[in-house]
Amino acid sequence: MTRHTGLPTPNDVQATLAAMIRDGNQVSVLALARRLGLANTTFRRNFPNVVAQLAEQAPAVSGPSAQARLEGAHDLAHANAVLRKQNHDLCRQLNLACAQIQRLALENDQLRELAHAAARVTTLNTGSS
Repeated sequence: MTRHTGLPTPNDVQATLAAMIRDGNQVSVLALARRLGLANTTFRRNFPNVVAQLAEQAPAVSGPSAQARLEGAHDLAHANAVLRKQNHDLCRQLNLACAQIQRLALENDQLRELAHAAARVTTLNTGSS
């Protein structure tokens, strides 16, 4: 069971809204509802005129300008070129590292054989007779 708390008066809502604007806070329905201690849906249900007022005052959401899109595309193309070069360099380094590992594995095998021969180590067959 939820605890019923009284709703703020329309004057309280307008005063809180004015205070948020004066303080330079981000004014949104959710922020105002939280400041008043209400759930977003409760605020929207009980103060639709304030919600409409905030919707009218909200800046229109528009896409970036053509110039900004061109700059963004150029930035993306440049970033893509840089990433491709880094990827190419890393692939070369990885191939070199793989070749080094293969060479070291072969040298290790040869050195083991030389060590066994020098120490006259005999390999025992562990197979069943």
